[in-house]
Order: sequence, then structure tokens, then C-alpha cells
Amino acid sequence: MSTEDNKAAMRRGFEEGWNHGKVAVFDELFASTFSYHDPAFPTGLNTQGYKQLVTAMRQAFPDLHITMEDLIAEGDQVVVRLTLRGTHTSDLVTVMRIPATGKQVTESIIAIICFTGGKAVEVWSQADTLGFLQQLGVIPAFSQAS
Repeated sequence: MSTEDNKAAMRRGFEEGWNHGKVAVFDELFASTFSYHDPAFPTGLNTQGYKQLVTAMRQAFPDLHITMEDLIAEGDQVVVRLTLRGTHTSDLVTVMRIPATGKQVTESIIAIICFTGGKAVEVWSQADTLGFLQQLGVIPAFSQAS
């Protein structure tokens, strides 16, 4: 597949899967050996685990929207810089349970997606999880030096 095809697959995954909650799209876009790597999930996630993550995030943040800020492709890799926005109106249950806060969050994410035969086989994601948890009030924000 071409780099443009891989970029189109990424656009489709974020628009249909994340922004509209149609997680079945990941079955089409991901290889059977798909693996998602993120420091928040030390053991990684397969396709089913990734779909559960998206579903949990969309339940906790019903207005969740991901904007693709940058999309760069070369060879069999796509790099994407994303901004996630949403309002935390229901309990978030992923690695831990975070009761609804009613707070709005903005999170920056950068991911590298590796493709084989037109399917995503591996994702390496880095998100501003600390900032995300600080915005929710789960972790105190650093106080400014005086």
C-alpha cells in the first residue's frame, strides 16, 4: 500500500473509530497481530483491548473529539500528532477508575503507526497522561515558583 493509503487509513480510524465510536472499523484497519504500546498500558493492547479503550474513553467523555494536527508518512510508517478534547461526565475505567469530574480536558498525543500490507500492525503512542490527570484533578498540578 502507498503512504497515502496508510494516511487515509489513519484518518478513517480516528474519524470513525474515535470521533464516532464505530470501533468495528479497527477490525478492518488492524492486522490480526496488532499491538498497541503506550506507557499507560505496560503490557500493551491487542485489537480487542484497543477497542475497549476507545469505548471506555467515549463513555467517560461523550463529546470526545480527536483532531489530527499533523500527519506524516514515509515507507510503512505514519506519524501523527493529535489533540484529544472532551468533557469528563461519566466514570473513566481504564487502568484505574476515575469518577466523573465534569472537567474539560485537552491532551496532546504523538503516535507512530507501522503498517504491513495495508494494515496497522503496531502503534507506539506517547500522550501527555500527566497533564490529562492534572486537568481532571486526580494528580495535583505543580505550583508555580514565586
